Amino acid sequence: MFCQKCGKEIPENVRFCPSCGAEQTTDQQGNAAGNPVVSKAGANPKKVKGGKKTRLPVIAAAAVIVVVLTIALITALRKPTIDLNKYAQVAFSGYDGYGTAEISLDYDALYEENRKKLSNAEDSDFYADELLVFCIDASLDKTSGLSNGDTVVFGWRCDDESALETFGVKLKYSDIEFTVEGLEEAEVKDVFEGVDVVFSGISPDGSASIQFSGSEFQNILGYSLDKDSGLSNGDTVTVSVSRNYEDDVAGYLAENYGVVPEATEKTFSVSGLESYVQTLSEVDETTLEKIKAQAEDAFMSYTAREWDEVATVDGIEYAGSYLLTNKDTSRYSGAVNQLYVIMKITSSLEASDSRGEETFSADPSFYWYVMYEDLIIGNDGSVIVDINDYITTKDTFEIEAPNILVWGSPKRWIYYGYQTLDDLQYSVVTVNREAYSSEESMEQ
Repeated sequence: MFCQKCGKEIPENVRFCPSCGAEQTTDQQGNAAGNPVVSKAGANPKKVKGGKKTRLPVIAAAAVIVVVLTIALITALRKPTIDLNKYAQVAFSGYDGYGTAEISLDYDALYEENRKKLSNAEDSDFYADELLVFCIDASLDKTSGLSNGDTVVFGWRCDDESALETFGVKLKYSDIEFTVEGLEEAEVKDVFEGVDVVFSGISPDGSASIQFSGSEFQNILGYSLDKDSGLSNGDTVTVSVSRNYEDDVAGYLAENYGVVPEATEKTFSVSGLESYVQTLSEVDETTLEKIKAQAEDAFMSYTAREWDEVATVDGIEYAGSYLLTNKDTSRYSGAVNQLYVIMKITSSLEASDSRGEETFSADPSFYWYVMYEDLIIGNDGSVIVDINDYITTKDTFEIEAPNILVWGSPKRWIYYGYQTLDDLQYSVVTVNREAYSSEESMEQ
């Protein structure tokens, strides 16, 4: 097959010549023009002269139209983009270590600079406002307790789907790191200046209370004790500050008063409490001697009132002491402590019947005590006790004169006291063992 224009040989059934680009035409039998045509009757072949002019300009125009349409389609499908990071701002305020951060998104600039990108909306002003309100939001990972040099992360929370479908814009954004700067140094203050703890009562049941003397924070902060009762000398109590149930007292003071506390807790040692006597060694010698003298006076007063002329006191001396201490004052009622000062009494008894025919004599020796309750150790180490406030024994024993009869029965004398120390110990110590611990110091 040959080209109808330039005559060069070309492949069969090619529409355009590879050499000159001319379009090839066909005859009525469907053969390409310029090719020999053989008749059915065996006639001589004829050459077909000439051909149609080239259509290259038409093809180029069509290609241009396709490109233009493609560009127009891409342009129509591509949505305008709003770069949100351009409008992200963070404001820092407060004091170093207690600073705060707040998002300061530049809504005005975002709105004004992107109104044209929303021009396809029926009401661009309305839709722009709605886009900002409903599709764009942001937050910070940390907003308080900040120091200069810290980093906060600005994170976007956007509704990309609604922005694209409803408002026809794409949102571009990413997390942004901001460095904290510009925070001032707060003044450090001792919020416990003018605050003291006063202790009162008797150890181990002392109490504590807070006392103010010119504290500038007294009406601003709340002060509380971790323990205010059941105290002993040497214990510690801690005063803490608070502000209307807020945990960050320092942040509150920094934000509102430009100061930070040197500390929010202060510990005080319990001292100056009087205490209950717990051991016999705590009873000083001066006090013990006073008690002995009072016991002797009390016994002699008793015998002067109660004994008759046939009985006399031959001697009275200190025999020892028992100290009982309450095991648990919360469970057992009664005294915290009891001091029994024991005196040994020697006496004589001389009696006869009414006719003077029968006589009787005896030398009874027995033990008697005075008991004091709730002895206290003062701040100077001496025992505080009212020596006139005591209890004496109510237990008794009898001396019988079998040969002296009164109305047919032997004459008897009743003595208050105990004939043996074992009897006294049983009555004083053993019967109280459940509630009291005991300590003794006996001289005989």
